[in-house]
Amino acid sequence: MDPNTSILFVFSYLALFTGIALYLSPALVAILRTHPKRGSIFLLNLLLGWTIIGWIAALVLARKSFVKPPPQKVNYKLLVEQVVLPCKPDYNFRAHGDHRAGSRDLFPGNS
Repeated sequence: MDPNTSILFVFSYLALFTGIALYLSPALVAILRTHPKRGSIFLLNLLLGWTIIGWIAALVLARKSFVKPPPQKVNYKLLVEQVVLPCKPDYNFRAHGDHRAGSRDLFPGNS
């Protein structure tokens, strides 16, 4: 392979990837900023980005300021109780509506 051909090959792939990155730059900006409408911006950029107006609209929407939602407070004790309580051996499944057990119970004291 000729050295000039290999250099041309490398530069053509570099130009291809640079072009794709520039084409999708509004979507990348929205994703990196964790914009709440990043899916819509991505679709706008993907479908109408080939028009200059669509690309500029996607970039403007991606750069538009937004209010970040406050972080949600999680009640970890409630989550643990929801996961652990049904796994306890003395948990009465029949009292909570599960009547699928046959006549032979694994835990005879749960009747």
